[in-house]
Amino acid sequence: MLKTHVRPMAMAAEATVKEGVFHSPKPMPRNRGEASQFDPRPTQASISAIREISGEKDRVGKPRPVSPALRPVGNAAKYITMKPLTLLALLALGVGARAASLDAPPTDVIMLDHAKVDDSFAKGLPLLLNTSYKISAGRRVMAGTVEFHERDTDIIYVTEGTATFITGGTMVDAKTTGLNEVHATSITGGVTHHLSKGDLIVIPAGTPHWFKEVPGTFLYLLIKVTK
Repeated sequence: MLKTHVRPMAMAAEATVKEGVFHSPKPMPRNRGEASQFDPRPTQASISAIREISGEKDRVGKPRPVSPALRPVGNAAKYITMKPLTLLALLALGVGARAASLDAPPTDVIMLDHAKVDDSFAKGLPLLLNTSYKISAGRRVMAGTVEFHERDTDIIYVTEGTATFITGGTMVDAKTTGLNEVHATSITGGVTHHLSKGDLIVIPAGTPHWFKEVPGTFLYLLIKVTK
């Protein structure tokens, strides 16, 4: 019985490929005259649905349209092929715009509980932001870029780790990145500071500064005072 079924099943498989749709052949009846109750062939409706979603060409070579649900919507389409540097520049402009629209400092007393502060240090998040000052839980695990703030004085208090910190000097490849903000790749000259837990350093507005080396996790409380 096995030998008599091999050729018919092969012919059935060949026929399905020639039709342009591949599927398992219809099972042979166990006994002569017995009708099979199972047909594994996909329906034309299911084939069309799959091709509609995938955008596959139909049998006559016409490309089927991609489902609208899979197309980029609105302005998102032009960002898909945008160069990464261009996209980063637009994001930087957005950050600058938000910074320019910060609220005035609060007049009420504000307390942040230790759970929120600990979570902010674990993620390196800001704590309070307004037009007069900004308080952040700084977290670094590697060297950073050179920063220059035209209006912000930075006050840094180290809570964990060590870092080599450069202030002053001349910025290399300096570029404006936002409102009153300049970044650079490195500093020539300048003063080297070796920061460790418990140290406090104040960087006046208009002074280039750079975390040149950070050998491990470095945590610090950062207070920016805006003039």
